[in-house]
Amino acid sequence: MKHLAAFILIVTTSLTVPTLTKVIVEEGSAAVLPCALSSKQDITNVLFDWMKGRQEVFMYDAGDHYNNGRPGQDKQFKARVSHLEEELKHGNASIRINNTRVSDSGNYTCYFPRLNPPRVFSVQLFVSPSYMDRLAENILGASMTPYTAILNATEGRVTLRCEVPGVFPNQS
Repeated sequence: MKHLAAFILIVTTSLTVPTLTKVIVEEGSAAVLPCALSSKQDITNVLFDWMKGRQEVFMYDAGDHYNNGRPGQDKQFKARVSHLEEELKHGNASIRINNTRVSDSGNYTCYFPRLNPPRVFSVQLFVSPSYMDRLAENILGASMTPYTAILNATEGRVTLRCEVPGVFPNQS
């Protein structure tokens, strides 16, 4: 008769689940994406990296960053992203994206890879489109006075009339 021994393995681990912060701005405005450690922790000599998927948004490494010559930033964010330098001594790694575009919408992560344990913050940015007066751009077919009206609304069906006066290109 064989004897079987049973073993029980207990594993204890620490897992930090990032919370998702939502930021909503209108196209063309500035968006501040929050990322902060303890307010007593000076991060002026720390590495933090902001990513949107695989796109490099902003990297800071002990004073070296994209706005002072560091290469590697995705061209979509070039010259539009900055950090809050005075806030670094208070643990704040937030960034500002200027002149936001609808294409900036998406999920961003702020990552501190050299901390023990590493820390990750997640931000979801929504950039809502804004309707701008583009009359000065002299766009063929643009109209200052579009007009819409409900012609008929019965039994769950709606008939709309939309008029856009202007000069339209010849489609021959």
